[in-house]
Amino acid sequence: MDPVFDDIYRRQLERYRRSQTVFGFGAPGVGRRLRALVMAENSIEYGLTKTGLQGALRADARLCAVINLHQLVTLPLSDPLADDSITQPELDADAVEVFRAIENRDGYISAADILRGTANSLDKLSLKSRRLWDGK
Repeated sequence: MDPVFDDIYRRQLERYRRSQTVFGFGAPGVGRRLRALVMAENSIEYGLTKTGLQGALRADARLCAVINLHQLVTLPLSDPLADDSITQPELDADAVEVFRAIENRDGYISAADILRGTANSLDKLSLKSRRLWDGK
């Protein structure tokens, strides 16, 4: 990856993390957003460790994984209106499935690899049973 874009993606992720506290720590929902973000990031690290891929995640892939997992999974499932939730072990197991499905050809994982791995493992994920993304 071009070092300039590596730096850009790293800074984008830092800005995204900070944006979750934009209204301050006492604002309604900030604690929930931060817990959901930590949960997403922890599961990514768990999946990388369990599959032996630590250090392989490029900055674009980390940004893609964190934002998508946070915005599409942990944040909605932590919403008070949700009639379902997810545990860290369930999320960790799903992260392992996604990373196992990635064909790591060049020793690094890109954002495109994250998307392909997710698509290739979707039917195996415990999240699939929650019907977050299908139905009417």
